[in-house]
Amino acid sequence: MIDGQIDYSSFSRDELIDCIRHVDSRRFPKNHANALLELGKRPVPESVAAITATPAVQASAGMRRRPTAVWIIFAYYTLGIAWVGPVVFAVHAGMLQLPPAQQAIFDKFNLLDSIFTAGVLAFNAYAAVSLIRLQRQAFYLFATAFGCNVLATVYAASRGILDQRYVGTVLGLLGAFLTCLYVRSLMNRGVLR
Repeated sequence: MIDGQIDYSSFSRDELIDCIRHVDSRRFPKNHANALLELGKRPVPESVAAITATPAVQASAGMRRRPTAVWIIFAYYTLGIAWVGPVVFAVHAGMLQLPPAQQAIFDKFNLLDSIFTAGVLAFNAYAAVSLIRLQRQAFYLFATAFGCNVLATVYAASRGILDQRYVGTVLGLLGAFLTCLYVRSLMNRGVLR
């Protein structure tokens, strides 16, 4: 079978539904997409509405709904990155003055610390985008980012540049860990592809 060369216009509605269920969307993405497009052009009879409402057909037809928690995680990471990145830049550029205790901690950061922080922020952004797109790789990205954050926390504590109020750090790590667990559960349930 050559991908993209099947004319689905002559197929019945039942045949189209059968194709959507059985055509491997990874091996034959054009055929799968063309079958979906053809099915979308046809009105849905009431007798078929119950069949197409099944989770398997909805998932294969691209009608997967994102759970509310996915939107919350995406917003949390996106807003966090949008806040932390400019603040770190503004402090480095001298445009923002921190309280003396925080400035003393920030002054201990070297170039490698800043590059590592930027890398982890970029990694988290990529993980958040992968999650909102319901991609399977989101779990591995979040798990790797969590591991990097744990290592960074241990490293910062060993250098004495960790803020003395550990509550924020602990809550951040806990949130990242819970995010990993939730994304893993989405992957196990087949929500992530």
